Amino acid sequence: MAAALLKGRRWCLILYVLCFLFICLQQASCYRVHYVGGATGWTNFDILTDEPPDYVTWASSQRVIVGDVLGEYDI
Repeated sequence: MAAALLKGRRWCLILYVLCFLFICLQQASCYRVHYVGGATGWTNFDILTDEPPDYVTWASSQRVIVGDVLGEYDI
């Protein structure tokens, strides 16, 4: 009886480890590239309004998590 119980616990532990690894791998492969400033990009002045860009507003609209990347537009 005890051997069967230990065998059942072993399978349960293996299942938990596999689920944990699957979740970790899914999170690691799901990253986003955030382009600083959006379509305007990282500039001193907004091209359309000739005013300084509002990076605070841009940053508050982003949800950045571990693994995400900050990118830049090629101009």
